[in-house]
Amino acid sequence: RLQDQLGVHVLSMSSSTTCSAPGKVLVTGGYLVLERPNTGLVFSVNARFYSTVRQQQQGAGGKITIDVSSPQFNVISRYFLEIGPSTLSLLPQTKEQKENKYTEKTILYTLSAIRGLISHHDFDSIIRPGLYIEILGDNDFYSMGAQLKLRNMPLTSSSLKKLPKCLDVSSSLDNLNKTGLGSSAALVTSLTAALLTHFKVTTLHHPSTPVVGSFPPTPSPSYPSLPSSSSSSSPAVT
Repeated sequence: RLQDQLGVHVLSMSSSTTCSAPGKVLVTGGYLVLERPNTGLVFSVNARFYSTVRQQQQGAGGKITIDVSSPQFNVISRYFLEIGPSTLSLLPQTKEQKENKYTEKTILYTLSAIRGLISHHDFDSIIRPGLYIEILGDNDFYSMGAQLKLRNMPLTSSSLKKLPKCLDVSSSLDNLNKTGLGSSAALVTSLTAALLTHFKVTTLHHPSTPVVGSFPPTPSPSYPSLPSSSSSSSPAVT
């Protein structure tokens, strides 16, 4: 299943939906995999992005509002969704609002696809009150040096494991020190999955175990097996 391939995990609670997606380590392939027949090998990691979608408590003067919260950066961006006969437009609340292409394009493209997959009545009933979206990333996606120094902890891997989950990031998005674990792809995947699930376009795996705090449990990664050397088929890992 696509869900298994992407490592997407979902938690649905009444009017809110949380989906997570793992980061990755690229072993071989690089951008060559964008051209056939090149293949690559990628492993998922325990670090995950979490996207939560829920309906707004109230509208903003009749406008459809979509608020995107990034607590780790202390940022909330507000957008207005305009619905045309055949297209959707996502407009920032103010011209001064900082652009975030990853979230903005993901929201717009996914909502456009959803509108074409379900009835307009179902789409409008969910979107009209507006959406509140919260996005969080595990610590492993970012440099935690400042957090360790703040706690007078040595700069070691064992210290990183002792840090609380999803800590604030000291730098801005423009000056962010990332660790190269595919944070952008994990963000886009978790956000897309959360929107599709919230609008009931698809049904993803729902955990049966209790959840501690705001985050769903991380499933153990499963890796596809490579074909034997005598096989004439292409590698199963892309």
